[in-house]
Amino acid sequence: MGNWHSFWERAIVATSATMGVEWIHVQTRYGNLLRGLIQPGAHWLDIGCGRQLIPDWALPAAEQTQIVSRAAQIVGIDFDKAILDHPHLHHRVIASGYGLPFQSESFDLITANMVIEHIDDPAQLLSEVKRCLKPGGVFAFVTPNLDYYLTRIAAVVPQDLKNQIVWILERREADDVFPTHYKLNQPADIQQAATLSGFQIERLELVNSKGAFARLGPVGVAEVLLRWVLQRENFAKYRSNVMCQLRKPLGIT
Repeated sequence: MGNWHSFWERAIVATSATMGVEWIHVQTRYGNLLRGLIQPGAHWLDIGCGRQLIPDWALPAAEQTQIVSRAAQIVGIDFDKAILDHPHLHHRVIASGYGLPFQSESFDLITANMVIEHIDDPAQLLSEVKRCLKPGGVFAFVTPNLDYYLTRIAAVVPQDLKNQIVWILERREADDVFPTHYKLNQPADIQQAATLSGFQIERLELVNSKGAFARLGPVGVAEVLLRWVLQRENFAKYRSNVMCQLRKPLGIT
């Protein structure tokens, strides 16, 4: 079985290279975003942090350590007790993003990695994020794009079936798959919510990720063709993920 997977992985990489398809996972893209955002001495809050910033296969642990070493303080917040296993946090808080238990203007940077899709009340979350950011502070997140075909399917699939599919494709246990609402997962919705919340949009980009079907052999190779299509600007709306960077204006409390 291992040789079978290895053969098709090599075939996917070779096909991608031949077609000029970027075969970069969105978690690697997010790691690169963080690398540019973390300033020396920053106070950083990661919402819905789970047990890690980024999977080690997307960004090596040594590189993650180097990135986080720039920050003076890293605080993680989550309902999931997996937060207790997180290797990079200075403080671990089990609480909700709808009522952040921090003083106003506590952080230079607030991040959320694949969390926004689980938010049922975006206005309340953004209000709390804005309150806790210092003037000029940044809220950065990556989340699925609702207009991507797999996200559209996931939005209507029953949770039990979704858990099984995620296990097949990603080897994630049911305990690591949380209910989704997709209320802030399209650029227009993000733009509207950011404006109403008083944020400035610095980056709002639709990006591709590595394919979801690498474990399914020839299906994974066929998926390279879809990624090639989605690299065309005419089809950018249907890319797999949204990367966003919002800034709290200076002089705003």
